[in-house]
Amino acid sequence: MTKKYLRDMVGYGQKTPKVKWPNNAKLALQIVLNYEEGSENCVL
Repeated sequence: MTKKYLRDMVGYGQKTPKVKWPNNAKLALQIVLNYEEGSENCVL
């Protein structure tokens, strides 16, 4: 590779970031629905 990779690949190790969620939430929920008809791909 001749170009420098711009992303920092160093992990957190034992120092994980402290996240403060709104209303002291304990769970983050994400729902994804992917519907494809026929053989074409759809990224919507």
